[in-house]
Amino acid sequence: MAWRHSGLSVTGSGHAKTATPCQDVHAILDTGCLLVLAVADGAGSARYAELAAVQATKQALDWFQSGRPLPADAPAWEAELRGLLGSLRDGLAAAADRLGCPARDLACTFLLALVTADALIGVQVGDGAIVYRPPPGESAADLALLIVPQRGEYLNETVFLISDTCLQDARFAYRASAPADLALFSDGLQMLALDMSVQPPAPHAPFFDPFFNFVRGQPDPARRADQLRVFLESERVCARTDDDKTLVIAVRADAAGSESPV
Repeated sequence: MAWRHSGLSVTGSGHAKTATPCQDVHAILDTGCLLVLAVADGAGSARYAELAAVQATKQALDWFQSGRPLPADAPAWEAELRGLLGSLRDGLAAAADRLGCPARDLACTFLLALVTADALIGVQVGDGAIVYRPPPGESAADLALLIVPQRGEYLNETVFLISDTCLQDARFAYRASAPADLALFSDGLQMLALDMSVQPPAPHAPFFDPFFNFVRGQPDPARRADQLRVFLESERVCARTDDDKTLVIAVRADAAGSESPV
């Protein structure tokens, strides 16, 4: 199955004012048999937030580049992803030891979506979201959340990968069909991309569809990235969120489309 994808992480206007680097990181791996999309968002209060996000996404891609056989069903995938999360958490703890800092200084959230020829698999620790559109022919053809984002008791409270309860708090999903469209985004875009007035939150199709159409119809990766940057750094977006922002888009590359998202 051929995929066309694009992703970008940009510094929020709030971080730009304080000369804080972007603490969002994304990564994409497309082997032809497996598509891997990862997003990590370093906690604003964490001293090494950016380092944590970089390490988590890189280690996740390394995990799936190691030649490991792909799991065959939902329980096997959950076991595989639990093993990955444990490895990521151990890696962050080891980094904290090397840096001589508390583990909380490497706090980050984590999103991972994987697509095979016949399945969509996801895991989520913390906020942000994974949105997908089912393939043609399924009864529910509208955009949907793969996993309902986690929310704490208070606004902006979330779960982090380094947490002692990471494996208990992690949420997993398995669908026995590959999606038509797929998007991952950090919490900096949640208020724009999701209707938070309903529970569970509902993806806002007018936000996503122009991106899906544009990425599907634009063969040049540089132009795709340019358009994402224009949007994510636009005044209308920054007026609604001053946080770092990440958006990763993947679409099946067998249909035409060219609408600009901007």
